[in-house]
Amino acid sequence: TGHGLGSALLAVTALELLRSPAAQLNFSSPAQVIERLNRTFQMKDHAGKFFSVWYAVYTRSTRQLTYANAGHPPALLLTRLDGKPCLTKTLPGGSVLGILPEINAPETTIDFPAGSELYLFTDGLYELTDPDGGHGSYDEFLAYLEKWVQAGQPFWDSMLHWRDRAREKNYSYDDVTLLRFATKAS
Repeated sequence: TGHGLGSALLAVTALELLRSPAAQLNFSSPAQVIERLNRTFQMKDHAGKFFSVWYAVYTRSTRQLTYANAGHPPALLLTRLDGKPCLTKTLPGGSVLGILPEINAPETTIDFPAGSELYLFTDGLYELTDPDGGHGSYDEFLAYLEKWVQAGQPFWDSMLHWRDRAREKNYSYDDVTLLRFATKAS
């Protein structure tokens, strides 16, 4: 949460835990990774800071993605169904990390066929403010993207167009992180 040095230090510390051989984590289990991060980074011990995580493992042999979500916006999955693009919202997450001593972050496994794309992004992409006091929502953002996908527009371009339009109108007030994970079509 937040911006600045405190939030950056917490993020770096969490990443270092994940990189440490001493962590003794089963990295193939997203739920276990999230539960460990939650136990390690309780906000009472970290200046009131908490954070969200969307963690996944891709299994190439089965073309599946197993993920767990703790308070992060649902990722979007773009696949093809009968040659047409199909956009699916992944399951929303439970509590963010650090607030409660125990959390439930169930694992979900989804098919990730050849040519699929997964998009992860922070809430700064869709939580927008306008001069009339309106506040953008995930559902509004998703409806916009679905319209573009059905019109045959490249998905990445539609996300960038949304972001650029928000910036031009000064509706965007938060930082944005956007990640694309894709596999080659067979």
